[in-house]
Amino acid sequence: MSTLQFPVDLLQLGDDDEFVTLDSNASVMPPFDSTPRRIAEIIGFISSGGNSYKISPENLHKPFVLRARLDNQRDGEDSVICKAGYGKSCSEKLKKEAQIYSGKLSSLQGICVPRIYGYYTGWTIDEGRLSVLVMEDCGQPLPRLLDELPRRVKESIVECLMKLHQAGIEHGDIDDGRNVVICPSQTDGYEVRIVGFGEADDNHSCEVNPEFLENSTNPGFERVGCYEIFAACVESQLWDKDHISFYDIKVPVDQLTSVENLLAVTNILNELEEHEDLREWEARGAAEAKIDSYRRWCEAREYWESLPLFT
Repeated sequence: MSTLQFPVDLLQLGDDDEFVTLDSNASVMPPFDSTPRRIAEIIGFISSGGNSYKISPENLHKPFVLRARLDNQRDGEDSVICKAGYGKSCSEKLKKEAQIYSGKLSSLQGICVPRIYGYYTGWTIDEGRLSVLVMEDCGQPLPRLLDELPRRVKESIVECLMKLHQAGIEHGDIDDGRNVVICPSQTDGYEVRIVGFGEADDNHSCEVNPEFLENSTNPGFERVGCYEIFAACVESQLWDKDHISFYDIKVPVDQLTSVENLLAVTNILNELEEHEDLREWEARGAAEAKIDSYRRWCEAREYWESLPLFT
């Protein structure tokens, strides 16, 4: 049976520190091999902003994530990610994640989700039950909001989501930036992995239509066919805008050439008599604001598209 020695004191780690020995749970997640291993260094705790800090988690009885180095490290692996926690509730969540990774997502390890190296459990004197899920270090949490990512990264996230759904897993919390990790690839692009399956539905029947990815503008929910995937596309602003709404009138964006043109195509000025509370100067101001809003939206997309994720 493989074992993992986990430090009792997470703030300090040295040769004289105390460790608790955890046993691998092969019935949930077979370990990568039978070699006993020990946390040799805690590099830092993973924060929601994508950075690591050497601080103790605020609440150890919720799952927390740390980047660490192991002794007897696997060849080619500089570090691993440990998702750990104390107590029964935390253990049950981590066990569920381990089962999802080793079950329906086993064929997607190293492709859309991290490779999993083992699931270990044991007991500590002070904190009680301790569970640790050891996985591949696939980079850092998203450094920017979903709608601030380059289009190719947004598409990679959606494509990974689709593969998860095809495997019968609905993530349930994909809009949390900590649940998507990213790193530069060897082909001058980015590699995306999805993590954090504590809230996942592992019995998802998906009716997504992959052909919707051919659309450059929002095709509507009916064409996508899956709420989580559609919501991810909307949240990330994957699609270009093909129209705006001006006084409840849909206007193609190619008509936003000037205030006069927007007023003309909507015929708003001729309808002022029907809207006694609307004045011409208000309509012109609203048209100018709508055109300016769309211009700023386009400029923001161009800016985030051109800005490297890593420096």
